[in-house]
Amino acid sequence: MKRFAYLSVLSLLYSAACHADLDRAALSGAAYQLTDQAYQAMARHDDAAAETLVVQARQLQPDSYQLAMLLLDIEMRRGEWNEAEQLSAALLPQLPDDGLLLANSGFIAAQKNRGADARRYFAAALRAPGLDAVQQENVRRALDSIPDVPVQSPTAPSPVVITEAPLDAAYRFLREHDDVQALAMFQKGFAAQPGTPNQYADAAYAAHRLHQNQLSISLFKQALDANQALPAGLQPFDAQQVFNYRNEIQQINRSWGAVASLAYQNSALSSTSVNPLNTLQGSVEAYWQPDDFAGNQDGHLFQLFAGDTETLFDAHGGVTGNSTAQGTLGMRYKPFADMGMMLTAQRLVALGNASFTDTLLRVAYSNAAGAELDVKQTDWRAWQFYTEAAYFVNARRSIDTFEGSYGQAFHLLDTNSRVIVYPHVVLAAEYDSAALNGSAVAAGPGVKLRYWLREDAYNAPASWLDLTLQYRWEPTHTNLLGGWVVRTIFWY
Repeated sequence: MKRFAYLSVLSLLYSAACHADLDRAALSGAAYQLTDQAYQAMARHDDAAAETLVVQARQLQPDSYQLAMLLLDIEMRRGEWNEAEQLSAALLPQLPDDGLLLANSGFIAAQKNRGADARRYFAAALRAPGLDAVQQENVRRALDSIPDVPVQSPTAPSPVVITEAPLDAAYRFLREHDDVQALAMFQKGFAAQPGTPNQYADAAYAAHRLHQNQLSISLFKQALDANQALPAGLQPFDAQQVFNYRNEIQQINRSWGAVASLAYQNSALSSTSVNPLNTLQGSVEAYWQPDDFAGNQDGHLFQLFAGDTETLFDAHGGVTGNSTAQGTLGMRYKPFADMGMMLTAQRLVALGNASFTDTLLRVAYSNAAGAELDVKQTDWRAWQFYTEAAYFVNARRSIDTFEGSYGQAFHLLDTNSRVIVYPHVVLAAEYDSAALNGSAVAAGPGVKLRYWLREDAYNAPASWLDLTLQYRWEPTHTNLLGGWVVRTIFWY
């Protein structure tokens, strides 16, 4: 049977046709977060996880056009033709004139060996609004490829259509998870004719998965340029998608960074059990993540870092300044692409006469939603948490910590603002095996102000400045976590 390249929702998701039966409003809240995770899963070729995430998102926004078409696309990607046929049949009464749905219904019918139905759907798709010139040509080519005689059994081998265009072949190779051939076909197709914004973006992701970072950046830039060149009503990328692609460029470009922080807290880092102290600590860290290292590919992360921490103020008259300088050299590794786990090994070096030398091993896990900049919504639900188990080898000391927050994030002005306000409630817990009263729990209100900076036309903001103010009540009365907490962090 001939193989038909369906119109991927990644290149056709935002067709220009308008229908009232399904809601075309932007996704929001948890549905938006789940959909974003689904796109990330698709970029990793994990279509099964993507399908699960989209199904969950549809339970939250069942009338979303975007989610319906995305689910249809994933089912076709996975070869779930029966499920795709059922979904298409359910959607067609609501969207009888949608060019994208009609075209994909044609490809489904062709895969099910229903040539007459495929012809009918393809012909209707060409009459319907919503397909651009390139998309219409793909449908015409598919229509012309349908044989006049019955096609072979679906169990028979499926040779490629001889007249298959390079860009059609590129998407076929993407479905077969062959990024090398897909990228080659994309480049061949772009040499013959300009691509669409989504075609450039899909090619960029293929290049990124092949660790061709500079080519990936170039293709993402072409995607943004192609989108910008279209009239406002025909641009397939909305403001958030443009921002996401700029963020991809920024992340690919990053090979090093630095972090500086000031923190007022109720206890100081020490090698022995001490009484709680009201202290102000400052720290700096620089890190390097080598581009060509295998640990920095496919969603993993590997960094080498060096830093210094000092106590700048002690309300009880303790040692401050250079005498407390605590140097550190270490490495951290994120072993799972889709899990926020971080493994860290570092050597603490005594730079001052009041600091100490030890080996510190840490296992951390974090997760968040709504923590990134949203350029479409004026406000959105946000939460995040971080938990860590740390062990000082020489001191045989364990410190386990948890901090989580939940609240609503707001643009300070409009959606173009780069200043975000995040009022929240916080829950914190700590266990210190060396402290006399080693277990503490605290909770209370807080507010965080974040300013995003260092961006240009192609790069999303690469840095941010945080100011966090919290007041915590501590029912455990250890004085480890209660009272005022003030933090300032500059991430470069």
